[in-house]
Amino acid sequence: MGKVVSRQRITGLSVICEPTSEILGIINDVEYDPEDNKINGIIAIGIRNNKVFSIPLDYVLDFSESKVTVRSNLTKHPKSEAQSSFKDKKVVWGDNIELGFISNIIFDPESGQIKEYEVSQGIIDDFIMGRKLLAGHFRLNPADEVVKISSDQNIELKSNNKGILNILSGNDRLYN
Repeated sequence: MGKVVSRQRITGLSVICEPTSEILGIINDVEYDPEDNKINGIIAIGIRNNKVFSIPLDYVLDFSESKVTVRSNLTKHPKSEAQSSFKDKKVVWGDNIELGFISNIIFDPESGQIKEYEVSQGIIDDFIMGRKLLAGHFRLNPADEVVKISSDQNIELKSNNKGILNILSGNDRLYN
């Protein structure tokens, strides 16, 4: 897998315009396109006017650890209400098997293709067993409170190797 970006990691980062180094805003969310089932931009809050605006992914030059750099010829687009966040939506598979709640999204910064969803099963389970990574081809509908995945859809649910049990057993990839 090439470079990927997580929604959680970029939220709160500054949006910097190249080459002027002007700070345009702070990232608030990602813009989800339900028709193509991908991320098509980032949503930011303006520094000067506190207005929420969208930046198409095509204008992003780089996602670094401390900032997001965008092209100088950026035109800010107002955020559409239809493109709301999917965070904290319950995920149910098959005959009401609850997988948890979407807590993060991991995507390809070039194409916007969603690679994985991070799923939380609650603070206690997250602390003990770690969150899970959910991959597969299914669509999210921002209007739905619950993400329903039919049992005939091929999904992969795997540990992200965090959690106290994985750390103590030496299975945490951050400590290997």
